[in-house]
Amino acid sequence: SDLAEEACREGCGMDREEVYRALEFLHTTGSVLYYGESRDPKLRGIVFTRPQWIIDAIKYVIHESRDDDLNEEMRKVHRRLNSTGKEQLGALQEQGRLCSELLRKELWGRVVQLGRNDQDVLVSLMREFRLMHEMRSMGGAPYCHVCRKEGHSSFLVPAMFRGSLDGRYTQPSVWRPAMGQGCRAVMRRGYRCGRLEDAFLSELQVEWSDTERIGVGEEAGE
Repeated sequence: SDLAEEACREGCGMDREEVYRALEFLHTTGSVLYYGESRDPKLRGIVFTRPQWIIDAIKYVIHESRDDDLNEEMRKVHRRLNSTGKEQLGALQEQGRLCSELLRKELWGRVVQLGRNDQDVLVSLMREFRLMHEMRSMGGAPYCHVCRKEGHSSFLVPAMFRGSLDGRYTQPSVWRPAMGQGCRAVMRRGYRCGRLEDAFLSELQVEWSDTERIGVGEEAGE
């Protein structure tokens, strides 16, 4: 149901428009976070009264890749995961690939101790801001590209990509069919391309490494 209408029913003393103006003001000052214009209806119906709560959860997903650069709290978590989920942790740190089982059961489950509903909200929030992109099988069914198993999915976390990009993906040759692997690439204003990982194209743009201007369609086969 409508967030403002719920507040009015609870006797907040404001009409619907006043509630939204108040939320916008509090969001601007940073007192709360409210994404009323989000594409995700789940986010439109939530007010985050403790913004720090979001940071405390996301820091276990997006952080320094080298353990030596982490604080003791994070290193302790990683030491434990190295004995129970070393492959999954390595995939996140080295490739930016996050197994949903690692995320939900370990990082946000055992460590942060969030319930399923709170986890779903955070996933929606990270996807809304392109911090994370869910990967599935070609048929759309849940499939983990880290564990190489069906039944659960995996995510790509752009901020956790490590090292420089392969030159093949920052040169015009990316637009050739041989490099496309059957995936759709997108040229955007500012001469950016979206070819980095299968199933993760339009969500992430890679800036060209040189200053050459390339017109749309010149090597895209359009």
